[in-house]
Amino acid sequence: MRRLQSISSCREVCAGMAAGIVVAALALVGASLTGGAASAEDQAAAQQHFLSGGERSAVVLREIQTVLERIDGRLERIETMMAKSAQAQAAAPQSAPPLPLGGTPW
Repeated sequence: MRRLQSISSCREVCAGMAAGIVVAALALVGASLTGGAASAEDQAAAQQHFLSGGERSAVVLREIQTVLERIDGRLERIETMMAKSAQAQAAAPQSAPPLPLGGTPW
């Protein structure tokens, strides 16, 4: 009877070990799959460091172009506001010049 208990406990231990091995194998497979995707991103980033001068300058020039387009849009809005302000100022009635510091004009 004691031998039967030890055999059944041995089977339970073996089944637990087998389940642990399966879980470990699945974890390794999952890690290798996600590690492969990350390494592809790392390789793409590393390749950016080895671009030739022309390839690098093309990227920089595109970035400069986007910044200049934003600046151009902002300047256009400022010019529009200034033109409206000048029109409003021209349409407003002229007031008398300010008095000198003494308080009386004569």
